[in-house]
Amino acid sequence: MLIPVLIVDMLNGFLLGKQINLPISVSQLYKIVIIGLMLCRFLVDFAVLRLIGALFFILLLGSLVRFTFYDDSFSILFDDSIKIFKYLTPLISFVYFREIMYLNDSILLDKYIKWIKISYAILAVNLLLKIVGLGYPMYEEGTIGTRGYFYAGNEISALLLVLSVILGYYYWEIKINKLKFIFCLISSLILGFLISSKTGMVGIVLVFVLIAFNPRKINFAHKNFRKSLIIAASLFPIFIWSAYNFVVNSAIITRFTHFWTRMDFLTFILSSRNTYFEMMIPIYQEQYSWIEKVIGGGQTYYEELLGKIIEIDLLDIFFAYGYVGAILFILLIGILLIFAKGLINKKEYPYARLSYFMIIVLVLISCLSGHVFNSGIAGIFIGFLFSLMFFKKSNVTCTERQLD
Repeated sequence: MLIPVLIVDMLNGFLLGKQINLPISVSQLYKIVIIGLMLCRFLVDFAVLRLIGALFFILLLGSLVRFTFYDDSFSILFDDSIKIFKYLTPLISFVYFREIMYLNDSILLDKYIKWIKISYAILAVNLLLKIVGLGYPMYEEGTIGTRGYFYAGNEISALLLVLSVILGYYYWEIKINKLKFIFCLISSLILGFLISSKTGMVGIVLVFVLIAFNPRKINFAHKNFRKSLIIAASLFPIFIWSAYNFVVNSAIITRFTHFWTRMDFLTFILSSRNTYFEMMIPIYQEQYSWIEKVIGGGQTYYEELLGKIIEIDLLDIFFAYGYVGAILFILLIGILLIFAKGLINKKEYPYARLSYFMIIVLVLISCLSGHVFNSGIAGIFIGFLFSLMFFKKSNVTCTERQLD
């Protein structure tokens, strides 16, 4: 069921693009089934189910208060429940895949890597449709960029980043196939430029540099390091020149120039998200009761007051779920970092470094462009990415252990 998940997202985007709105979208229904099946794994371990249930109830508290005392429309609870599950999807996926990683079965892991490869191919085909005039633009003004047939364009950059970094790391660190690593880098850069978002273009460069730069493995005196440094230094000007020509000859330069001349540096980098935050501050001070400041008023209430969301994950969580929601988010990220940090120096955990720096990268991206930890498209893949830290290299297969 995981393999066609992006195809279902395509179908969902196509239907929404044709103004076919269903009570619950095809993508939401499909992912609810997947998440439900993931949770079934823990029917023999109620600790996980209690944790997920407690988090869901805590995040829904603000909506329940509004439903009880201010607005008796049941649709509020339904809509907010769907939005809460978007935030919980990476966590549920993480605890599910963590159990898979505990098996330390490299053959099974290879099957999941194939799922990542297929998902990357589906994404690539979607974005390349722009070349033949199909799909939807990322920005309607000037039909800039592309999002294929995916509806939630803002989430595509995070999805590309997650898929490409898993494959890039797999080829660099696990299979040690530099040719495939370079191919993955070049193809991801092309796809990032096709999306034409700052996250898509800059993020790909950043994560691939982090993959290749492992201080613990670099021998500065080794001739191979010096050779690699010379090659990298030679290719860098070519990359800069190619990127410059692509941007200058594309419609995106018009968009960047338009906003650059009208905005200060921070507003340009954040794409006006800081101004939305400034708009929200007086609304928060005047409209939120003390209980709503503590537990929030729910995502629907927050969106109704501002007319949109700020698109910075931590701030969106804070205004939707209050201090409690923001503290829970920071706490969970902190726990993940502690887990990954503790495994980095252990050679038997080859993916720990990947999970560690990607937790940091995705948190930074979520603070700059949002749509990361509440991404309906990327959520399951993010959970898988974080769970990889628990895979332990072993010469003994799962089948052999069962025979023992």
